[in-house]
Amino acid sequence: MDEDVVRWFAEQVAGPGEEDDAEYSTGHWPLWYVPENCTGAFRAGSPARRQELYQHIVNMCRLGDPCTMMVLARQAVPLYSLFFDLDIFGGENDCYGDESVHDAIWEFGDMLLLRGMAHALLKIYPQLSGGLEVAAFHSSGMSREKQRFKASYHVTFPDIIVDRLVMCKEKQLPGEPGANPSAHMICRDQVLCYFAKRQDDTFGLRDDRIAELKKRLDDLCDHEAVGEGDEASGRNDWQEVFDENALWHDPRPGRRTGFRLPFTDKVVDEVSNPIFEGRPKLPLGRWIVRGSGEEALEDLVVEPLPQLTDTEWVQLGDISYCKAAEPTHLRKDLVDEQVDLSWDGDCPCLVCNGLR
Repeated sequence: MDEDVVRWFAEQVAGPGEEDDAEYSTGHWPLWYVPENCTGAFRAGSPARRQELYQHIVNMCRLGDPCTMMVLARQAVPLYSLFFDLDIFGGENDCYGDESVHDAIWEFGDMLLLRGMAHALLKIYPQLSGGLEVAAFHSSGMSREKQRFKASYHVTFPDIIVDRLVMCKEKQLPGEPGANPSAHMICRDQVLCYFAKRQDDTFGLRDDRIAELKKRLDDLCDHEAVGEGDEASGRNDWQEVFDENALWHDPRPGRRTGFRLPFTDKVVDEVSNPIFEGRPKLPLGRWIVRGSGEEALEDLVVEPLPQLTDTEWVQLGDISYCKAAEPTHLRKDLVDEQVDLSWDGDCPCLVCNGLR
């Protein structure tokens, strides 16, 4: 047990009425670093305090304890760097291990998955064609919840600042949160449509490499069905890969949505019997992507960026703060025609659709 870590959490406990606005959450379960009778919500307090948290997390990982800590960085501010949560499933046993799934997906086509995401975003952020930074984290292993292998990638674009996507507090009048979706959802839908439209001939945009990537996705998990009725899809379909759940900020009391900080683990069954999955979130790499969204995908230049210190990696994966005062300018007139820029009545949030 690290007494400095225990002390940090004890000193940063959010006060009564401040829990749902706190920057960090450990969930609703007590472990050794959560004070007794605490809700699990913590405030950063100051930039120096944030750095202390980052260092404590790194120290715990170096001590060999990445699987005894889970800290969520919450969307406590309305602006933050664009991030994506990618979920790729393997089989129901360990026949598809970490390396096979990673090589089949991430390394395929000279990082085709990453290149395609950047290409789609450069179409709507053309001002970043001179250099678009991207960083990725991975968290892979057997998923206790799904009972199959799961490769997760958290991808962030520090140069693109988007506005927060907020769910309704309860099922309310259609469209009440706002007249238009946030830039975060526009970016997700743009990337989703980019890949979906290039896997077949429906739109005349077929790319054989993306079609092959999709086939690899299907083969990895036997294309297991997800959902029922009209909402049914196949696991590893693009809408399942680019998971939207992590994007939505849940403002309802006690709902602590967010993104795990690097070097911490995932927990299942938080309330009754918390179990760490043994899938800590670890840095994968940083790159700079140069090229225009109007150029061919293969013409994009992807160059590796220098490594960071461990605490810098934690900061890069922290979505709970943003130094920018304004979002990055989005060219809506260049958005793929399949991306809906208005809600047209019904609110699309997870609460109103009965998913939360």
